[in-house]
Amino acid sequence: MLFSKKILTALTLTGAVNAAALPNIPASLERRAVQSCTAECHWVFASYSVWIQIPFGSQNCDDTYDSLEHNDDFGYDGCEISSWKCEEAGDGNTQLYFNAPSGTSLCINSALEGAYHGIDGGFNCPDC
Repeated sequence: MLFSKKILTALTLTGAVNAAALPNIPASLERRAVQSCTAECHWVFASYSVWIQIPFGSQNCDDTYDSLEHNDDFGYDGCEISSWKCEEAGDGNTQLYFNAPSGTSLCINSALEGAYHGIDGGFNCPDC
């Protein structure tokens, strides 16, 4: 079934009017990036899994590692991470995996916030 020229013209004009009526979203209401951080506790250390809604590759994994390993706010040794892995998540965003001593969540959250600006609500990696 083919549409007549009049119907197609009416549909086109209706779509143009509806598109023109969409409001501009103020910058303050734009969607901001979010994160998810979980920890599996192993008594003296924790295994962290951090998903960040920032496209993989737009942030340098080496810079993130350096931020965690050498967080100046928490001393020379930073967050003392090990078993580091930074990769592309299945949805194209950033996925981090690492181990850290128990009780270092403040250091981890501070370092990640320094490496990834604009995360809505900051980072919330739990303590073990």
